[in-house]
Amino acid sequence: MIRNRIIAVFGAFLCGLSLSAQSVHWSVPPVYTAVEPLSNQWVRVNKGGAWGILDVTGKEVVPCAYGQITPFKEGYSLLLRGEKLFGVFSRDGAYRTIQDDLFVDPSFPYFSEGLLAVRDVSSSWTYMTPEGSFPIRMVFQYAGPFSNGLAAVREKGGEGSYLHIDKKGRVSILSSDYPDNFLVFASSFTDLNGQAGALVVDGHSQVSIRSLGGAKLMDFGKMKSFNKETMVLTTKEYEIALSEGRFIRNRKRLSDADVREYYTDPVRRFNPASTTSLTIKREGERLGVTQHEKVLLEPQFESLQVLSESRLLATKNGMMGVLAIEENEQAPGLQLSKNTLVVRHPADLVLSGQVVLPASIPFSDVHLKMQETSGVSQEFALDKASFSIPVVHLVKDQALDLKVVISANGLTYPPVRTTIPVEYSSAFSVEAPSSITLQPGNEKAAFSMHIKNRADVPASACDILVDGRFIMAVEGINAGEQINVPLSFQVSLEDLDSISRDIKVEIREKDIPASYKTRIQVTFNRNFN
Repeated sequence: MIRNRIIAVFGAFLCGLSLSAQSVHWSVPPVYTAVEPLSNQWVRVNKGGAWGILDVTGKEVVPCAYGQITPFKEGYSLLLRGEKLFGVFSRDGAYRTIQDDLFVDPSFPYFSEGLLAVRDVSSSWTYMTPEGSFPIRMVFQYAGPFSNGLAAVREKGGEGSYLHIDKKGRVSILSSDYPDNFLVFASSFTDLNGQAGALVVDGHSQVSIRSLGGAKLMDFGKMKSFNKETMVLTTKEYEIALSEGRFIRNRKRLSDADVREYYTDPVRRFNPASTTSLTIKREGERLGVTQHEKVLLEPQFESLQVLSESRLLATKNGMMGVLAIEENEQAPGLQLSKNTLVVRHPADLVLSGQVVLPASIPFSDVHLKMQETSGVSQEFALDKASFSIPVVHLVKDQALDLKVVISANGLTYPPVRTTIPVEYSSAFSVEAPSSITLQPGNEKAAFSMHIKNRADVPASACDILVDGRFIMAVEGINAGEQINVPLSFQVSLEDLDSISRDIKVEIREKDIPASYKTRIQVTFNRNFN
């Protein structure tokens, strides 16, 4: 079903929320337990305990079927269940599934210098390209990430030696400082504040840092212990800590606690925009969005994070999604069918109009909340754009001041106030005989007054007063109906032949602050018979 939308040609009495040419909508609906940005274009989402990938418009590109989706590294993200590799997703949106049984090291699940360390079911390690080829035919007992063109590997079989290889599988040159080529341990090459170095332990348990060419840069003496859980190696004088991927995190000299720190984080996670015109508005425990000091969304979220000038990560009712800000698009609003409320009977106390939504916001879960001058507040759920809302209460001699809030598709937009003039139009006509002949005795006149509802809508219950005195109550008067109101007056003409009298008539209708008032003139004549 195609829903017709209303082109926003706004008149003077558009009760609109489009005070600026910007609208906000869910680009990724809040149906996820977690949403995390991978880049400006992609977000990873969790639903039912599994992760998938959406673009920022909410389109699914990778189904929620994975235990882990890693951050982008060198333009690629890995799709994992435990340590098993199921797919590779590239920054340009390409998605390749892995059919073979391949596994990654959870301490460095990422591509390094174009290659990913993987193992098969026999625990043999090698390297894979993003396209799925295996350029290094050698298999290893261990394979670390590449850094500075080299990777630390361990030869297959028993207590094999550690080596550093290049991306063609060639073993790097070992310095003549080593009595043999057997290494008990070798770390990944780390930027040691300007020079690349790797921590090695030779066959005689001597610990040192060597350069890319194999030269010894620093000697730490003989190894005392190595904790595989904490990845901390100790000698008599030093303690060296390794990070994930077996990079050198820091070294500490035990005698004077001198610590040298090294940057070892290989994955640079997506960093949202630090400068933006969007600001977060807090009201109690709830958060809203403003831009250039104009409120775009009232506080209604548990958390908000600005991703870019046009995207925000939001949590509402415990679920997460992504908000999109559309420039040059009017915000949701109302267009009233009349610019003045003309009241004849309570049946006229209705505001009619249409909800105006931009193309980016679906017509779903739409509510109007209207607060009147009296403070009375009403809320209505709408299933179509057109609406008719009853006005609960009017105040005499006052225009109708309204505060209206639109909620659509799970978002509540800023309220707006508008004033609607109220006119009370007479819908009654009152007729009575213009001349009455008195009964003998010249003291009593009896006649009927006719009250007609000239409107095309019924009148509600009315009280009829004559000269300020209650005469009768009427349950209601249908459209076009006439009722007769019997009247009786005491009149004494004395020596006069006739006398004229103005009679004040007032009709007080229920729920109408302004009553209908008129005067009728009746001439009373003496009866000479």
